[in-house]
Amino acid sequence: MRASIQKAAPTNATVLVWGESGGGAKTAAVHTMPAAARLFHKASIESAAPLRFPTRDGATARAERTLHLLGLTKADIPKLHDIPAPRLLEIQVSEAANGVAPWGDPAPLPGFGAFVDGRVIPRHPFADGAPPWSAGKPLIVGTCRDETVFFSLFGPPDIFGIDEAGLRMRLSGSYQGAELDRIIATFRRSRPSATPAQLYFAITTSPIWRDAIKIAEAKAAQRAAPVFMYQLAYADPTLVPGTDFPLGSPHASDIPMKFDTLTGDTPPGQRATARHMSALWAGFARRGHPTAPGVPRWPAYSPRHRAAMWIDAECKIVNDLDRQERLFWERRG
Repeated sequence: MRASIQKAAPTNATVLVWGESGGGAKTAAVHTMPAAARLFHKASIESAAPLRFPTRDGATARAERTLHLLGLTKADIPKLHDIPAPRLLEIQVSEAANGVAPWGDPAPLPGFGAFVDGRVIPRHPFADGAPPWSAGKPLIVGTCRDETVFFSLFGPPDIFGIDEAGLRMRLSGSYQGAELDRIIATFRRSRPSATPAQLYFAITTSPIWRDAIKIAEAKAAQRAAPVFMYQLAYADPTLVPGTDFPLGSPHASDIPMKFDTLTGDTPPGQRATARHMSALWAGFARRGHPTAPGVPRWPAYSPRHRAAMWIDAECKIVNDLDRQERLFWERRG
């Protein structure tokens, strides 16, 4: 997804840079570039939690792998100019499993993106604290409630009807033995009415929220400008085709909400959510504090209260959202 720049009214001209998913990673890149500091005044990182970028070595490995997949060598680099863009995009995603984030280190994927080169981007975005040259710029960071539902929409629908055994099987690639027992037990206590499929999506979504919290904590620790956390929680009742599983709030569902571009027979609750979200970001662009009519005052995040805006048809402030799940990740390290 792309990052966007929104400019406030000319009488109070300030620039907000913001983006969703890959656009959120790009926003983090801008936030971490010393040369960009004078070009924007606030930022919003959405459905992305780029604590780290690939290093120069990781980026080199990506470039070499990309050349290999194209049947080229380092001596053939000038030939890249002649390769059609669709072919480059095909290579970019050829080995990327659905849901793999375009950031992190090491960087095994043949993708294209920002990396720590030591000059343009001299450091990781938030792994070692927030960048000092962006300290005075307010920040929004958050996620959708059911991010990883999106990444299962393009395959067989079996996952939306898994039982307990299916849940364990699908999580076993990341967690084993006693740890697998602990993570399932933690999320079942946190979400007692969830089905195995809902638990699967909650568990696989949670690391994005965990790292968004780390970004907020790094920003709050600077004590220079506020950081605001949110979760888009509107539960879309539309069923995934071929299943009885509702979409909920998947990855990318915030895009039409943010721009308030919903049309047709949109449910009133969804329309209200879009109105709130769009107004909150417009308020942030104008004033550096996200405000909107009919929405509770959004307090800045702090490690003491851990306030987050629950964005829905009726918005509310939730302190320490999904606390048991947060503590699980903290204990896990």
